[in-house]
Amino acid sequence: ATILLGICGFVGFSGFISALWLFQEIQSDIVLLKDATLAYGTKLDNQEVKRG
Repeated sequence: ATILLGICGFVGFSGFISALWLFQEIQSDIVLLKDATLAYGTKLDNQEVKRG
């Protein structure tokens, strides 16, 4: 029973770690996406200013 509990605990722990890692990966992707959107937006603004 103790071994089974240990296996369950290990699986739960590694699952938690991979979920945390995945969350960090997604977070960095969101930050990159936000930066790209901001950069694209300012580029469009600059083009409009030049036209005006």
